[in-house]
Amino acid sequence: MNKEELFRDLKETTYCRLMPSKLGGVGVFAIKRIPKGTWPFKTCKPFSYFRIPKEEIKALPKAIGEYVMDMFACDDKYYFVSRQGMNNLDISYFVNHSKKPNLSVKYEPENFYTLRDIKPGEELTVDYQEYSEEDCNFRKT
Repeated sequence: MNKEELFRDLKETTYCRLMPSKLGGVGVFAIKRIPKGTWPFKTCKPFSYFRIPKEEIKALPKAIGEYVMDMFACDDKYYFVSRQGMNNLDISYFVNHSKKPNLSVKYEPENFYTLRDIKPGEELTVDYQEYSEEDCNFRKT
């Protein structure tokens, strides 16, 4: 990306920032209006993952295993861990859970899109159950 492309990205497709969340930990917040149907993380890399058996994650050092379990979806047997590793997580990994979300998941490529207009200052949320078959330690709101 050159400087012109960077500034176009900053002006046109940068919608969010990380901030402390009342839902827990860190969350993703709108810094400008996001229209319904927008992919607010369009410039993030598509999600590509390894299916790692839960017992292998639980065998990691405790703090690392907890970090993986906090950040990635799972089903009854596996965690879906980013091929990019833990040090390359983009802003979309910090979207918190809500039973009344303002984002939904779209696949091919996997990304989030807005279910309605989102106002500046509003936290972006998704229902983790939409792409996770079980709770996997996610906070419920």
